[in-house]
Amino acid sequence: MALRYYSRMRLLHNFLPLLLSSPSPRVVSIFAAGNEGKLYPSDLSLRSHYGLFNNISHVAFMTTFFFEGIVARNPSVSCVHVYPGLVKTAEFQNGLFPNWLKWFFKWIFLPLITPLCVPLQECGERNLFHSTSAKYPSPQRSGEDSATMIAL
Repeated sequence: MALRYYSRMRLLHNFLPLLLSSPSPRVVSIFAAGNEGKLYPSDLSLRSHYGLFNNISHVAFMTTFFFEGIVARNPSVSCVHVYPGLVKTAEFQNGLFPNWLKWFFKWIFLPLITPLCVPLQECGERNLFHSTSAKYPSPQRSGEDSATMIAL
């Protein structure tokens, strides 16, 4: 959660003064929007309900909630939280995973999911669209193009 949520939101918090000085600030978070599962409001830190899927779900919920708070206090800022779909990257080949897991992903898992994956180029194009399109204006500046953007 520290890397998936807290560090990203701290980055946004630290950049907020610069974003507010921009003519049309935008923040794009590329994570798991729309893939939220069960929310444990009394256990947001997941001390009692920790698991990979609960972690992903809570980070997605908390990112959306944080963005809503940022926009409520700063209506000139546009915050977009998107899920790119399954994207086949080299994360498992280059990551610090055990060799047996790298082998499993390369020879068994990736061949099975490749037909379901969004091509890397298309994912980049979609995220560039989210980052620059006037389709996602701030509440205060509806209809203007984005000039300054931070991607989390």
